[in-house]
Amino acid sequence: MRKSLIIFTLVLGLVAGAAGVSASPAAAWFYDLGVKTVSFHEADDACIDGLFACTPNAGDGMANVIQVRQVDTGDGYVFGDIGTTSVFGDDYIWLAATLGAECRSGYRLDRASIVSGWHYEHGSSKNPVEVYPWYLPISVPNAKTMPSKLLAINLPVERAFGEDGQAPIIQGFPSLASLYGYGEIAVHNRMATGMSEAEARSQSFTVDAHVNLSAEVWCRPLGAGADRYKTMPRMIPITVEYVGVPVPPAKVQAGGGGGGLTVAPRVTDVDLTVTPVPNSCELTLQLFLRSDRPVTAYYRIIDRFGQRSNAFAVELDGQSTTGRFHVVPYPDADPTPDGPSLVAPTGPGEIGGYATEDIGRLTGTFRIEVYSPNLIHSDVVGFNVEPCQPPVGVEGPGSAPEPPSPQSPTHAGGLVEAGGSTPTPTQPPRPRGRIGSLSLG
Repeated sequence: MRKSLIIFTLVLGLVAGAAGVSASPAAAWFYDLGVKTVSFHEADDACIDGLFACTPNAGDGMANVIQVRQVDTGDGYVFGDIGTTSVFGDDYIWLAATLGAECRSGYRLDRASIVSGWHYEHGSSKNPVEVYPWYLPISVPNAKTMPSKLLAINLPVERAFGEDGQAPIIQGFPSLASLYGYGEIAVHNRMATGMSEAEARSQSFTVDAHVNLSAEVWCRPLGAGADRYKTMPRMIPITVEYVGVPVPPAKVQAGGGGGGLTVAPRVTDVDLTVTPVPNSCELTLQLFLRSDRPVTAYYRIIDRFGQRSNAFAVELDGQSTTGRFHVVPYPDADPTPDGPSLVAPTGPGEIGGYATEDIGRLTGTFRIEVYSPNLIHSDVVGFNVEPCQPPVGVEGPGSAPEPPSPQSPTHAGGLVEAGGSTPTPTQPPRPRGRIGSLSLG
């Protein structure tokens, strides 16, 4: 009797699946019959011309960034425009993510897509064009498994903020009006502390948010039967940068009295170069800063994964360019042990396909973020170097001693101070290195 009941339950579950009836949690595995796994994750990406191959359809600079700008209405400035790094212009947001998938035995990959919104589903009969307000086709190999690959997703701005009449998918910002309004609230809050409007609007700041996207993968049976799909959701982090409006220097009335605007000093220019150190497993990060008046500036180093170093301070005189340098070890190599890697070249109207690419080189990017007295970034600068083996008797990145204690006066962000201003550590130690200063006329 017990065996008959089990057989009856299995048959009933198969019939229900064929009829499109919702499955109970106990029978949900029937609806996941064709797709074994879908791996969909957020990623960081950067595209630097002439350095290394960019992800197909990647933009310019850093992915996962929206800039909110102020516009002149004639009566003053207000937040009312956005800028992005998408290759298709400011009407799209360039997002980076990775996608991999595996079908179960007896199935092969058939198709895949990135869709807007948060969806966790599986089944056998659904057309994504009829269900989702936006989707992006992703080509897949004719195989049981698709290794994880990096995607450049160009999401329409109107879809992200619900300007197309559908539900918004950016958490915390239900409309473009709310995005602009958040900047205006920050301005009014600064003015409430005694700032002038001009000074309040001159300060930039960033806000973290995320976009709800899902990956849908279909697997087809090798024999008779229906195609099966599985949809996996993910929150893709983005950085919203509110851009300050530069204001002219303070005016002085005749007779020496103060008048007009009173504006805080600003860092006006940040440049960065990255070069390998000869006969070493290290890179030199050389930066150049300029300000409009004497000021102490604070900055951090950002790698391609968005990780920020401890803070460093540098004195600027408001006239000449001040240089600083940091020496950091090569990143750890992580080559694929079984041969060439897989990349996804551009196809018409989709992302996907496969091509081979040489591996074994170390690549990455750095960027300087000045956060005081104002927010300003350098360009994203990359490197592409051969893996390094240190000479005999010389320590390499993998054999470095323990970093000095955070209480040490020479320790700052895992970098050893070699001259210049005293840094202000604000985060846990990072990998060791050296830092120094240059004097430029």
